Amino acid sequence: MSARRIVESALRAGAVGALALAAWQRLAPAPAAAQAAASADERALAGALARWTTEGAPAARVALDTLPDARTRDWLRALDAAGTRVSWRATRAPALATAAEPAREPAGGVQLAVAAPDGAPLAARDALGALDSVRAADGGARLALPSVGAGLQVRTVGGIARLDAPRPVDLDAVLVLARAGWEGKFTVAALEEAGWRVRARFALGPGMVVAQDGAAAGTTALDTATLAAVVALDSSAAALAGPIAGYVRRGGGLVLAGEAARVPALAALAAAALDDPVRDGDGTVRALTAPRADAVPLAWRPLAGRRALVAAARRVGPGRVVQLAEEETWRRRLAGGEEAPAAHRAFWSRAVATVAHASAAPTPSPPPASPLDAPAREPAPLAATVAALGPPTTGAARDPGGAPAAPAPRRVPDAVLVGGALAALLAEVASRRLRGAA
Repeated sequence: MSARRIVESALRAGAVGALALAAWQRLAPAPAAAQAAASADERALAGALARWTTEGAPAARVALDTLPDARTRDWLRALDAAGTRVSWRATRAPALATAAEPAREPAGGVQLAVAAPDGAPLAARDALGALDSVRAADGGARLALPSVGAGLQVRTVGGIARLDAPRPVDLDAVLVLARAGWEGKFTVAALEEAGWRVRARFALGPGMVVAQDGAAAGTTALDTATLAAVVALDSSAAALAGPIAGYVRRGGGLVLAGEAARVPALAALAAAALDDPVRDGDGTVRALTAPRADAVPLAWRPLAGRRALVAAARRVGPGRVVQLAEEETWRRRLAGGEEAPAAHRAFWSRAVATVAHASAAPTPSPPPASPLDAPAREPAPLAATVAALGPPTTGAARDPGGAPAAPAPRRVPDAVLVGGALAALLAEVASRRLRGAA
């Protein structure tokens, strides 16, 4: 075959190839990487979600002012699972997380713990309205809510955490052990005023005991099924030290006050050792020293020219122990102003609530559906969004694996391909004509 024929065959093949490439580019769908990602901001997102679902989109970029709600997040996750690469970013995406537990006090209520950036405004509310507000400090805040209805939520700038109100708890009686005197009398009074059912056991002298409300003189069995906590105010608790230790190790709660922590069987449960007694304006106080490694400091105060630990707590197996340094809290009740009785009552109720053993109340029948029904539970909205959609994007779009998206392949313009094919055919015809003339 001559060189001229080889050139003519090459020109014909090039023309056919160019026309075939043009037809393929026109008819075949472009690969996903070559298509531009669809974008939507918060105002246009509702319509965009429906459009992306019905018409399809290879990639979707969502720019929000705040974190998406559960419905929007689940819709975007479904699109991602169906093949649409979803990326998102939010101008305000606070690291907000919440947890709630029932207050272990007769009045009920909820203890709400919130993790949030320092300085963030936090507002707790339920379906009926606002409950409380505070600014986060030291990584969050704790709120004591007296009562909570359906739809419990915590709001901050850019996010809303939603959670279920915890079930209330059933609280049994509190056993108070003390020598007959002012401290035992007013401790029992404070707890009863706060709503606790109290069983008192007062030691009058060697072998002489006065018992109240079933706290019989010969009681040796303490049971978590009948007692929420034991309050030991002094060394008279030595008579029941063994049963108290067993009760705590089975999950019971114990408040150790003053010299009660020096009873040998109870010292093993204490959070710290006792210093020598010091008299100050509130009576006798024994600072807590050498706290155990697992002790949690609860309160400090100036004492004898130094900062002294006066309350600490620790776990003993499933049980809990709070140790108090004060021995004469009744003085605060009698020597204070008008608010002193309420403060004394709150002090003892909180101390007992910290350690109280409680069982969940029976689950009530679910109420009928109403417009006040709470939305889906979402205690940590940022964590839920990242778990569903991946981390928010910053800068260039990224693929699901986190690498920068591949650049779209270039398409050869149809005009170039068709023009090249015509030029090749004309060159072939011209070559044939010249060859025939020759």
